[in-house]
Amino acid sequence: MQVLVESRCLARLMVAFCEAGCVASCVGIEAGSEFEIAVLLVEVRGDRFAPRDVFVDRVQCRQPCGRAIGLAFYLDMIAHHEQAVEMALVQLGNDGDPTVAGFAREIVIFQQYEIGRMDEALRRWGVERDDRGDTAMAWMGMAVPVDSMPGLAGNDEFDELRASTGPDADALFLELMADHHRGGVHMAAYAADNATDPGVRALATRMERNQSIEINEYRSTADRLGLDVDIDPIDVADHHEADAPG
Repeated sequence: MQVLVESRCLARLMVAFCEAGCVASCVGIEAGSEFEIAVLLVEVRGDRFAPRDVFVDRVQCRQPCGRAIGLAFYLDMIAHHEQAVEMALVQLGNDGDPTVAGFAREIVIFQQYEIGRMDEALRRWGVERDDRGDTAMAWMGMAVPVDSMPGLAGNDEFDELRASTGPDADALFLELMADHHRGGVHMAAYAADNATDPGVRALATRMERNQSIEINEYRSTADRLGLDVDIDPIDVADHHEADAPG
């Protein structure tokens, strides 16, 4: 891709902005991709401009700007949350342990609430869910298909959960949801560190912390119930500050 500008000074400014990610996000270039800035040098001849030279610089876009990170994070996390809610609703029909059922209810309540918060922000920014394409996580430099976001369960795993009951369902649900949360924590931590909108940072921080706590709760519950499932513990982040209620 080439962006044509009229002076070397402006080119340097665009390069600087691109390295910070702002130009890249404005023209829809994914983080990590390369493109060329072609600078048309001109000279004044009376009341006309005459082309004199062309300067081309190749730029590596490191990351999208902070505002774009928040927007893209919300679009991706809505899809991520929706699967968690669907999985929790399946578990609620599996006649499992009351504690595990309580975890599932919490997911339905709180992740639906967070979806509503994200939807409201997107509407305020004039963005629709359908504006997201088939690629996710480009905003954090690791573009993948939407259905390959970390932690998402596959169709076979969903079918197995639907067919399970009792302790088998409890074990599978805790394992799948712990993996799901771990993927969400990864995304939320990046948004908490890199988004510029205070509301996005606050909500991302909340997601990162709460889902980390829940992973450890799933681990301890599986141990207490004697379930045959291996859930690795996770450190609960304490270095992010929710600087606005969003």
